[in-house]
Amino acid sequence: VESLINATLDISKVFFILRGDEVPETSREILYKLGSQIFEREDQAEAFLEFAKIRNTLAHRYLDIKWNDIKRFMKMAPELYPPFLSFIKKELNRK
Repeated sequence: VESLINATLDISKVFFILRGDEVPETSREILYKLGSQIFEREDQAEAFLEFAKIRNTLAHRYLDIKWNDIKRFMKMAPELYPPFLSFIKKELNRK
């Protein structure tokens, strides 16, 4: 899960660089900025930035929280990743 979220952040950063946009400083800002462009609803963009929180929890190995965050990620990912991947593919094909 942590690796998948890291890959999402890396893809997002590359996307902003290719477009000539400024890359936000924090992981949360990166995912929110991109999520705001992908999703029509604000709550989906906010859910997308939750991945940064989950990654931080997993990276710091907070064992008491880790499994709850993994379950939360697995619940959210099927709704959020297909639009993310479609958006990135569509934008890259424009170049």
